[in-house]
Amino acid sequence: MRRCCRHMDFRELWARHDVRTSTAGAKGFRHPEVGVINLLFHAMPLEHGQVLTVLHARPGSSDEQSLALLATMIATRQQRG
Repeated sequence: MRRCCRHMDFRELWARHDVRTSTAGAKGFRHPEVGVINLLFHAMPLEHGQVLTVLHARPGSSDEQSLALLATMIATRQQRG
């Protein structure tokens, strides 16, 4: 049986530059204090090969509440010094 990803296979695929950029979608992040946060993202190409990526939670979602909780926790820590 042939192995799925031999070293030479990777080199050949990499050299083809056959990669498609995802410009929008969803991504989950696991934070140790607030748990999993699912965010939407939009990636926008800029000049000189740079990409601006914006992440946000769905309005009214538990993910939005988790981000707000995380922001409050960080602000509290910063005030304490």
